[in-house]
Amino acid sequence: GQHMVLGKKETVLKFVRALPVRKVPGIGKVQEKILKDAFGVHCVQDIYDNRYLIYFLFPEITGKFFLRVCMGCSNSFADAFSSSDEGRKSISMERTFRDLRDFGLICNKVGVFWHVY
Repeated sequence: GQHMVLGKKETVLKFVRALPVRKVPGIGKVQEKILKDAFGVHCVQDIYDNRYLIYFLFPEITGKFFLRVCMGCSNSFADAFSSSDEGRKSISMERTFRDLRDFGLICNKVGVFWHVY
């Protein structure tokens, strides 16, 4: 569901830091397990408390993501100020393909993307 949080910094931080890490968009089962087993992290406050170690041990992009989560910043806001060289690494976030078994259809689909990208 959705929950409205007043725009005060303290209110946002209190709400976000109490969230279990699995409730954060972008943290799935695998990431949750890594955080829990390796760092004892169960909620966003735990990420904040271990932020130096987590930022050092995870890739830079992941570390920045965790820091934004701890501060209650959404990706859309942070992306507006990020450098363009970080760019998207894949299109899997945008498109899901149905199973294609016909080689001609596969070639056609690849051809479409070849010209788009």
